[in-house]
Amino acid sequence: MNFKGIGKQRKEEMFFNIIMPFLMVFSEDKNIQQFLNFMFETYPPLQDNRLTKAFKNEYPNLKITNVKEHMGAIFFEKTKEIT
Repeated sequence: MNFKGIGKQRKEEMFFNIIMPFLMVFSEDKNIQQFLNFMFETYPPLQDNRLTKAFKNEYPNLKITNVKEHMGAIFFEKTKEIT
C-alpha cells in the first residue's frame, strides 16, 4: 500500500478515524493502549470541517484543543442533526 500521494491532513484523518479506533479495540498491549489514549488527549485538533465550524460558531467561548475535543464536537453536532 502506497501513501505517497496522500497529504498530511488526510493521513491524520485516516489515523484518528480508522486506524486508532481499530487498535484501541483490538490491541491487548497496555502500552499501545496507553500511547493511543495519550495521543487522543494531547494531539492538536484536526482540520476544521462543517461540523466543527458550526460548533465553534455556536460556542465561541469553548476552545477545541485536542483530537478528543474535536471528535466530541463532531459527535455533538451530528446528534443535533438527528433530533
